[in-house]
Amino acid sequence: MAAALPFARPPHALLVEPIVRHALEEDLGRAGDITSELTVAQDAQARASLVARNGGTVAGLIAAQAAFRLVDPAVTFDVGAADGSTVAAGTALARIAGPARSVLTGERVALNFVGHLSGIATATRALVEAVAGTKARIVCTRKTTPGLRVLEKYAVRCGGGFNHRFGLDDAVLIKDNHLVAAGGIAPAVARVRAGLGHMAKIELEVDRLEQLEEALALGIDTILLDNMAPQTLRAAVALAKGRAVLEASGNITLATVRAVAETGIDYISSGAITHSAPSLDVALDFSPLALRVPPDAIGKRLMDLQLKGKNAIVLGGTRGIGRAIADGLADEGANVAICARNTDQVKVAVAALRAKRVKATGAPVDIADGPALKAWIEAVAAELGGVDILVSNAGAMAIGADLASWQQNFNLDVLGMVNAFDAAKPFLEASAAATGDAAFVIISSVSAAETDNPSAYGPIKAALIHYAKGLARQYAKQGIRTNVVSPGSIYFDGGTWQNIEKNLPAVYQATLARNPMGRMGKPEEVAAAAIFLVSPICAFTSGINMLVDGAISRRVNF
Repeated sequence: MAAALPFARPPHALLVEPIVRHALEEDLGRAGDITSELTVAQDAQARASLVARNGGTVAGLIAAQAAFRLVDPAVTFDVGAADGSTVAAGTALARIAGPARSVLTGERVALNFVGHLSGIATATRALVEAVAGTKARIVCTRKTTPGLRVLEKYAVRCGGGFNHRFGLDDAVLIKDNHLVAAGGIAPAVARVRAGLGHMAKIELEVDRLEQLEEALALGIDTILLDNMAPQTLRAAVALAKGRAVLEASGNITLATVRAVAETGIDYISSGAITHSAPSLDVALDFSPLALRVPPDAIGKRLMDLQLKGKNAIVLGGTRGIGRAIADGLADEGANVAICARNTDQVKVAVAALRAKRVKATGAPVDIADGPALKAWIEAVAAELGGVDILVSNAGAMAIGADLASWQQNFNLDVLGMVNAFDAAKPFLEASAAATGDAAFVIISSVSAAETDNPSAYGPIKAALIHYAKGLARQYAKQGIRTNVVSPGSIYFDGGTWQNIEKNLPAVYQATLARNPMGRMGKPEEVAAAAIFLVSPICAFTSGINMLVDGAISRRVNF
């Protein structure tokens, strides 16, 4: 089952698969996917990314994975952002590969589940964040879509909320209509206690303080305060004095929830998070590298990069190019350690890497802090059992020509790279001695040889290439290879080019026009080059600078 962050507690596959199977049966109907079967060759293979078009909190990957698996076990599903993760627009939530017909057949059902459940998780997360700092917990209700309660309540957990009762049979909730039918609070409670088992709790709904007083006198476990204004809720909390758990319900919105929480209430229930949450916009983007292979190659790897079991360190591995490299290495079976400055991003990335069934670890590290970087690399080597691959991807991205920009770029790009290699060198030497090959890849930029204005950025990137050539020659006999990958304009969520697109659209469009391919590159395209270069099948390749720029660079490399 696809990865979920621990607090989400995903339901068992036995509960998920019947729901997904029913959705697939509904979609396939009586004749199956006639469009895909008639338009796509039987031997066609495809790769695709499940991408969040808007930012939000992820839920439903467990259902999406089940959908593709039930359609065709040959389809692979690699998680990029686990259920429970909060992601930005453009984030690849999962990568799917396999027979093209099967990917297309499972697409809509998978997207329906992820979009709907992520919408619930996102709405829940908004309420949870709104009450942060109070003791109030956000809980859902039974106002769920028929047949989807297990998954919708799971989505609430993914958003950081808690579940109310799952059905009519797991707790007693005496509501206003029960009281009318039973003749009041006292007779209703008496009848319940006469027949209720000792393991079940009793909750009673009240809408007036005098009802609350009667409920407290009867020793009710939990009291639901329905549609009370904040001042009334505050009086109810004072009256209860901790004698019962108090739950507020009714007219709970993002605008009102904080005031309700600040009254001192224990729980706040919302039906809207399940019955009215808008779906998160998600899509399945087919890769332009979708493959068509001979029938006898289906299910087989076209090239074994011999990375399975290797131990790799990726500096700056939580987003963009670095994250794509870390994901790609894990996809090839390598164990991966990442570092970056954002603790939350490190946790999310490590969880996603572990979902690929490899060893993964990470920590918040300031790469400009040499001693801290050295200590972390040594700890990683001890945890993973050595280091075979080092990728230096971190950069300051300071594009000014002032002294501060020079200093930032030098400290992070140059000294960070140098300190990382020096710290990893003993472990790379040991790896090369044992296997004949160890690899170091530095991510530079085409800006190293292209310029329009004075800037500290390009010369620093050029320095990386120059240093890499020296390392390649010095350590060739020891079996440590050093190569450089120089990307052109790479677009990803939160990256430089997304910011330029929003704030300097004319510059963005001009850059697109200059590129012979007419587009920006993707992090995965840069990662493919880096992963190829660190792989043992490139054991005779060292000292090169590989451009991944869509041919925008005019220079000729001899």
